[in-house]
Amino acid sequence: SAAIKNCRCVTTIKSVDPKNIVDVQVLKPRSYCSKLEVIVTLKSKSSKCLDPESKFTKAVLQSMQKTRAKNTTISKTTTTPVVTTSS
Repeated sequence: SAAIKNCRCVTTIKSVDPKNIVDVQVLKPRSYCSKLEVIVTLKSKSSKCLDPESKFTKAVLQSMQKTRAKNTTISKTTTTPVVTTSS
């Protein structure tokens, strides 16, 4: 299929050492690539494509979502709303 030729991930792996992951990028299916792609950046600055169907990848994504949810909650509580009243 032509929609797969422009994907970033040609081959995928089932897992990597979680301690080496510094970033996770999720690319949803798009017009030029019909696959969901999960790309991890490692401490060595290399990128690896994870199999989106593997248990490891699903666990990494779940962990990432929990971390982002915590960060979002923390940043929301540190902002102070400004209330102005007109007299």
